[in-house]
Amino acid sequence: MNRSILRALLLLQAATPLWLLLGLTPGAHAAPLQLTLDPVASQLLLSIDAFGKTDTQSSKLGGSISLDLDPQGAPTRVALTGFSMGTLTPMNFAMNFGTFVGAATAKVPLLELHDHGLPATPAYVPLSADAFTFTNVGYTNHGSGSYKVTGVICTQLQLAGRTCADAVDFDSGPPGVIDSMPGTVKLQNGVVRLDVTYFFTQPLDPTTPELATVSGVATVVATAPLPVTVALEVALLPGTQTLRLRWPKSATGATLVQRSGLATADSWQPV
Repeated sequence: MNRSILRALLLLQAATPLWLLLGLTPGAHAAPLQLTLDPVASQLLLSIDAFGKTDTQSSKLGGSISLDLDPQGAPTRVALTGFSMGTLTPMNFAMNFGTFVGAATAKVPLLELHDHGLPATPAYVPLSADAFTFTNVGYTNHGSGSYKVTGVICTQLQLAGRTCADAVDFDSGPPGVIDSMPGTVKLQNGVVRLDVTYFFTQPLDPTTPELATVSGVATVVATAPLPVTVALEVALLPGTQTLRLRWPKSATGATLVQRSGLATADSWQPV
């Protein structure tokens, strides 16, 4: 690109009309990808530990998870930018502590995990052979449940000023942290596929944390179509200070976004 074209480009970038033409905001970057969970392959194994007994149930998972791939077409790093996922079927738990001791049941019709406290600027981690690990991922729980305890255990709870049956509001609990979230991200045939697993633990009832502990292992499979990357071409009309842009016909109607940086000037091709 000669100096006159580059100068014209810089002048036009400094003016409002270029941003209006492209429908951009200065400093914006490519939007994160929102991947949809595959409810057949995504699953939550949930365990309740109470008074020395454990029961485990499972549910399919639905929802979405958002990633920022850099660069988007052949990423070398990835950032987690959000997630919202929840169980698709109710889970019922039962624990028998013996004839003279009592029993406990719990119901979890819905349990959701949402991201919490993710940085405003994407926190990238490196990709190595498609693999990565997110760490210290904040989350909040949403949903409801209930429990009922009978026998001697119920009596002990009553003596301690606790109830033997109550509803549980998961929204009332404090935010949690997922220590490690390993996974892989693969691009094939225009589709991004994410496989990730994580573990979390929390009290069954946030108001009575000593009653029981809930722990879960989530297996997530999510996909999304990879947006097409469009290369703009620029040229200065002969004998004028008018800059002309063009892009492939196949991109007509697409939403154009600015990346966090532009390539070097010599990679811009004249029309």
